[in-house]
Amino acid sequence: MGQVQLDMRLLAAARDLLNTSTLINATGGIDVYVDRAGNIIGSDGRTIDYSRIVDNIGGLYRAVAVQLTGSQNSTKTHTYASDFAFSFKLGPNRSTSLLVFGTYDQLKQVNTPGINGRTYLVSSLASLAKIGVDVVGTVPRIWLYPFEPRNHCGHSPETVIANATSSSGQNTTYQTNDQYSYGAMERMSLADQARLPGGRHPVHQHRVGESDGHRGRGDHQR
Repeated sequence: MGQVQLDMRLLAAARDLLNTSTLINATGGIDVYVDRAGNIIGSDGRTIDYSRIVDNIGGLYRAVAVQLTGSQNSTKTHTYASDFAFSFKLGPNRSTSLLVFGTYDQLKQVNTPGINGRTYLVSSLASLAKIGVDVVGTVPRIWLYPFEPRNHCGHSPETVIANATSSSGQNTTYQTNDQYSYGAMERMSLADQARLPGGRHPVHQHRVGESDGHRGRGDHQR
């Protein structure tokens, strides 16, 4: 066997990504239009006469509850890879490219709706008034328009949680995905004339999903 050359490459990478979102909105009910004097114009924009709307819109509100929701999504990935490239001579045969390689990829995702896994509602008149919602008679007016910091959109999540009338738990989902592959590829020349390429590259994948401890069926792919 003649001179042997070896090129080797090793690769490792890790990624950790966290996406969070928070949403405070008026939930349920219908949109109610009022004029600049605070009088109700109607609740169905399709049936309100245009003459009552033009230059006369004072606001738009809902009268059910203030809701706090959101999401927290975590994604972690790890990648490991290596390859070895050989070059050698053996009589009239010369292997110009013998590549042996392997890779492993792991993905873990955790998706949690709500705030720490819960959504919150402020629905009682007393609680709504406490966080600054206008109350006319027995009807709360959670303003969608015009937007002002004093309206529900300007409240902090902590304020909504502290005054919540109710809350509900949300299901957290988990997903794990493992994928690994390996193989070899060779290109050989015979007496510097004929060239014979060949190789194999199998890929294996294992995926498992869960929801708050309820383990789903794993999927296997090859």
